[in-house]
Amino acid sequence: MLDKLLKPAEAMPRLGIEERHVKLEQERAELVTAAFRAAIAVVQLLQADRDLLIRTFLEKLGVSDAGQGRAQGEG
Repeated sequence: MLDKLLKPAEAMPRLGIEERHVKLEQERAELVTAAFRAAIAVVQLLQADRDLLIRTFLEKLGVSDAGQGRAQGEG
């Protein structure tokens, strides 16, 4: 019985499941970040406050702001 369970577990890395999981998590973080940026774009904030919100959110999310464009309505 244990052999039947171990064989699929051994094959998982070969199937790229871990890499796919990482990619899905990165995509989810991008979607959450885009939604947050869109939400703050509709409120009236000083640019410094908006930048602080985005920077803090991304830090807590564990995402770098490098390469991120501004959401529509920002700036």
